[in-house]
Amino acid sequence: MQHTDKLTGLSAEKLRAILNYDPLSGTFRRNGSIAGYLNYGRLVIKINQRAYFAHRLAWLYMTGEWPEHDVDHINLIKNDNRWSNLRAATRSQNCGNQRVRRNNFSGLKGAYRHPTAGWTSHIRVNGKLHGLGSFATAEAAHAAYAAKAAELFGDFSRVV
Repeated sequence: MQHTDKLTGLSAEKLRAILNYDPLSGTFRRNGSIAGYLNYGRLVIKINQRAYFAHRLAWLYMTGEWPEHDVDHINLIKNDNRWSNLRAATRSQNCGNQRVRRNNFSGLKGAYRHPTAGWTSHIRVNGKLHGLGSFATAEAAHAAYAAKAAELFGDFSRVV
């Protein structure tokens, strides 16, 4: 079955007529020239006056279908659109595959300093926040997070 973008009518067949995609390099070409531009680290390609993320176009190009949810970059490099670096993901799984945030005080994913409880840990899954408890050290809070992330996110779990 041919899936088409409802807004623009872009199907895999139309995409393949406009662009060539090299799954080994992740590069899209239009008339022999590299297509797209970077926008906040992601490659964007305009087709018929509409901007598309290249990783979503790669999914359509290779599978013939628009991704149902997110397309995750396994290595976290937002413009690395090699087919081997892309995988289908729910929003929750995609969020599980993130680096520790820059503003994280402890430097350890899942470990948060609490004014009265020492160190705490929590994890968000499908929009729901799950408290993992209070801990004496940041390392213990991080360990609790890492264990729960592995359980909930599996291959999408990233704890560094």
